[in-house]
Amino acid sequence: MSSKVLRFMIPLIFAAVMLLSGCSHIINVFGHIYSGAEVIPASDDPSKDEASPAPDTGHEEDEGEENEDEPFRGIWISTIINLDYPSSPGLSVSELKAEAVEILDNCAKMGFNAVFLQVRPSGDAFYKSELFPWSAYLTGKQGLAPDEDFDPLEFWVEQAHARGLELHAWINPFRVARLTHDLETLSPDNYAYKHPEWVVMHTDGHMYFNPGIPAVRSLIIDGIVEIMENYDVDGIHFDDYFYPDRNFDDEDTYLKYGRDFTDRDDWRRSNIDRLIEETYNAIKAIDPDVRFGVSPFGIWANKSSNSLGSDTNGNQSYYSHFADTRKWVLNGWLDYICPQLYWNIGYSIADYEILLNWWIDVVRGTDVDLYIGHASYRSGDKNPDSPWYGTAEIRRQLDLNASHPEVDGSVHFRYKFFITYPPLAAFIIDYHYGPAEHVDYPVMNRPEQDGTIRIGRPAKDITTTFGRMYVIGTCDPDRTLYLNGRTVENVTENGYFGVFVELKEGENVLEFTQGETSLIRKIHRSVSQPAAEAVKKDVAEIIDGSTYPHNKDVYIMPGEKITFRCTAP
Repeated sequence: MSSKVLRFMIPLIFAAVMLLSGCSHIINVFGHIYSGAEVIPASDDPSKDEASPAPDTGHEEDEGEENEDEPFRGIWISTIINLDYPSSPGLSVSELKAEAVEILDNCAKMGFNAVFLQVRPSGDAFYKSELFPWSAYLTGKQGLAPDEDFDPLEFWVEQAHARGLELHAWINPFRVARLTHDLETLSPDNYAYKHPEWVVMHTDGHMYFNPGIPAVRSLIIDGIVEIMENYDVDGIHFDDYFYPDRNFDDEDTYLKYGRDFTDRDDWRRSNIDRLIEETYNAIKAIDPDVRFGVSPFGIWANKSSNSLGSDTNGNQSYYSHFADTRKWVLNGWLDYICPQLYWNIGYSIADYEILLNWWIDVVRGTDVDLYIGHASYRSGDKNPDSPWYGTAEIRRQLDLNASHPEVDGSVHFRYKFFITYPPLAAFIIDYHYGPAEHVDYPVMNRPEQDGTIRIGRPAKDITTTFGRMYVIGTCDPDRTLYLNGRTVENVTENGYFGVFVELKEGENVLEFTQGETSLIRKIHRSVSQPAAEAVKKDVAEIIDGSTYPHNKDVYIMPGEKITFRCTAP
């Protein structure tokens, strides 16, 4: 099969793997079944609950060999409100380990070489700490330790390194709690509970540590030192949460600590500057090889507000979050900067390409690496007119990055979207590994075959007005598949196939055969229409599958199993 055909076909094939109406489960391209509440291993083997060896992706380098020319390929794994890990609070240790192993296996298979694990999402910890309480997102109650003396960060570091992945500890420095101003919801061991004078009850409904209080900044830095001294992390990572916005209630703090500043905005920026510089110095004093970086909001300042800014018209981290990220780069307080460029190329308010070039100019001549934060979560928009329809926008952005030697890599937000939208995973695998005829393309958990041909779309004989239709199904990948006597070329190594068929007016009989096995699907075209319109409709609409009430289709390989857990309203 040619690389051109495969690059076109794989995203379309995996586009068929979607949510099942009425239930919370989806099937991912890695052979595991996810629910909104828990992970159900595809195997009943108890060993799957424990650490497993790294998967064979076919792309491992010789032991001890590092490819310094390989771009940085990172992915964020969110723990806040259980977005990515764990799937729900209060899981058993074996379940926590199984989920971690599965995530890391999938990240390795997708070609990522670094994961950013959110270890302090909200004034709490996913590791043993003398300073911050155990996270409620981990155990269900803040301050409650996991069973069996389990330390998630220790386990993640060990398992990431076993797969050749870097593990960066992602920290939200100032957030205390989401959607509450009630200190009683916190653990008595939480410094916010013990020092309520350090906390600002903000108008967004959240609680924050006050960056203007020196003891708060010292607590954050002490927490980083604690991680550095106890865990073999590859990096410390801050995201874009500094001051939430300009309406931060810190007038009394400014009067107490800001005497040297005539402008409160400058004082606020100085507070964040000091945190960044002192964090960098603390990290390098312990281990110069551990990298420190920040992923700020993508716009430092608009040119209309600051002559040094970008030709954009969006929110500004310099004025809204009081984060002078440009200064941090020029002063060498970071090892890398990873601006969140979460807009498409050509977007009038904040054009990706304009911002990319602005950040390239900032890092040029410095020792600070430039990684780009991508809004991969926006891929798969259902509107065909959206720039985020499918995965083409992310490809355009990555191609643009690759054309600039100043760009050292990318980080994608966030893990779960690569699982819930399989075309995104299929795309990133193809992009990272290259055309299949040039590399050993990874096969993901291929099940035993039973020789059955299955058609998932259309799920039954139908009547349509389409002039063409993309037919999707599964078959035995080790045998040649024929459609009406002609070979079907678009068959993946897993057995997924897809083929466009021209539909004449009247009855169209599609007979798929493999050896002695055959399946017939009949499609009746009732009304003639222009081919271009037919293709547009075919892409924008989905033929009903075989569930009722129908929402989205699920397709599985022969031999795969699916577990349903439905909850009545």
